Amino acid sequence: MKTYLYFMLKKRTSDFSSIKSKTLIISFVTFLVVSMLTSCDKGMYDVSGEFYHRGEELYLGVVDSVKVVPGYNKAKLSWEIKADPRITKTVIYWNKRKDSTVVNVVRESNGRTPMEIELKNLEEKDYIFELIAKNDNGLFSLPKQTAVSVFGDVYIKNLRNRTIASITRQQNGDLTIVWNPIASSSISYTTLKYEGIEGAQEVKVVNTDTQTILKGLKAGSQIKVSTAFLPAGALDILNALDEVVYTFL
Repeated sequence: MKTYLYFMLKKRTSDFSSIKSKTLIISFVTFLVVSMLTSCDKGMYDVSGEFYHRGEELYLGVVDSVKVVPGYNKAKLSWEIKADPRITKTVIYWNKRKDSTVVNVVRESNGRTPMEIELKNLEEKDYIFELIAKNDNGLFSLPKQTAVSVFGDVYIKNLRNRTIASITRQQNGDLTIVWNPIASSSISYTTLKYEGIEGAQEVKVVNTDTQTILKGLKAGSQIKVSTAFLPAGALDILNALDEVVYTFL
């Protein structure tokens, strides 16, 4: 009888331990699932946490049709303000919001309002501009970003002038310059510079020209060439550095 009671007691203890272990496992799995769901929710809020907390009705209309055109140490931005009468200005940030400028809204109609600004004195590098519509009461829109690479001296130094196939001096003193075909679709034209009998001279050479004749050169004059480039989507023409190709003796 004692043996039987001992066996039953041991069996109940074992069953209790098994149930307890299963309960712990289920609790642990439940904890992991809840943690994962919480983490996912947090990630969603991190994208624009303030948007969820504030509510959509507290935001102004986001700027639209944002475009940016690079230039030499500058960039031109254009965008549209939606027909939200509460919007009074656009704030543009760059350099991780270390730099900014404000453009006030001037409405001429009740519809969308086009806006633009040219930012000058920019360093030659890649930029991410962030545009936010705001008003005078602390309301603002969600940001709109656009990226661009601004040109500078390093870019200019790497431009290559249109190459010359040959330069021939004629008996009458004229120079005949024969050109190689242009090597880049971004070339707009080429300029020849030299000192003539009548003073400084410049001759524009279009891309379809195969040769150029220079007349009335002054002794000792250096013939320089500079090619003008207009990269795709650029704001203005960029000129390669002057290159001496011939000295008239």
